[in-house]
This record gives sequence, C-alpha cells and structure tokens, in this order.
Amino acid sequence: MTGAAIRIRPYRPTDVTCLIALFRDTVRRVNRRRYGPRQVRAWAPETIDVAAWSQRLTAHTSFVAARGSRVLGFAELAADGCVDTLYVHARWQAQGIGSRLLAAVEAAARTHRLAQLYAAASLSAEGFFAAHGFRLRRRQIVELRGVGFRNAVMIKPLAPPRRPRPGLTWRTA
Repeated sequence: MTGAAIRIRPYRPTDVTCLIALFRDTVRRVNRRRYGPRQVRAWAPETIDVAAWSQRLTAHTSFVAARGSRVLGFAELAADGCVDTLYVHARWQAQGIGSRLLAAVEAAARTHRLAQLYAAASLSAEGFFAAHGFRLRRRQIVELRGVGFRNAVMIKPLAPPRRPRPGLTWRTA
C-alpha cells in the first residue's frame, strides 16, 4: 500500500462497520482532549446500532476517504445542508483528508443547489470548520444519552454560480 493515492469515493453499504469503528476510535482518541470521560462514553458507546447508521449513511450523500482498501475518514451531507458527520482517523489527521472530504461535501451541496452548509461542530472541530469558511452562528449545549455537550452551530453560505451581466460576453484565455 506504500504510495497508494488517497481517494474520495461514495459510501458503500459494506463500509458501515468500518466507519463505526473509525468513528468510535476517533472520538475516544481525539475528542477526549476537549470532552470528559462521561461525554466520550455517551458519544461513542460500545454498542452502536449498525442498521440505523447504515440507513442514515445511505439516505445522506456520504463520502469515504480511502487509501487502497484502508478507510481513513468519512463525511455525510444531509438534504438540508447539514454536514452531519466528518471524521478522520486519529493517525491521519492534519494531512488534508478532512479538507478533501469537506470539498466533496461542498461540491455535492452545490450540485444540489443548496444555499448553505451548516454543522454542529464539536469543540475539537470548530477550528477546522472556521478554517474552511464556516462562521459561528451560536454556541449550544446538546444532550446525548443523558449527557450534555457543548458545540458550535457553524454556517457557510454557498454563493450561487456567477452569471455574466446581460450584454457582456466572457472569454477564457
């Protein structure tokens, strides 16, 4: 696998168990820096409903970052513009994989003519989203499995494609 290119591809139903494992490992290793043990256990419990995850990933526009057969990250776009998940394996962070996944999500959003993207960004992900043009809308505390979590609702407007004014012609060099 040395030198194999990292590619972004559509989600396949056979990916689900690998994505759950990556999610759980990433939350437990990366997000524990910003959240307490109770929060991490609630966020990434031992038992996760595989069928529910599969259904959600299939219903959304979902992407997987892979190098050969190894999954390095994934992201989901909901029909309303929510970046529902974006996780990169702990060992592969800060190498542009999250940026590439987000670019795929943004391209899909533009294809579907969405006006904006938004995310409920964890404390760990807030800087990443800000670096990619998302702006803070509000901070909030959400509850998951009886445990409160701070996060930030962040929004990125998507400009419509530019059209020339009537009477002007555009040329490319």
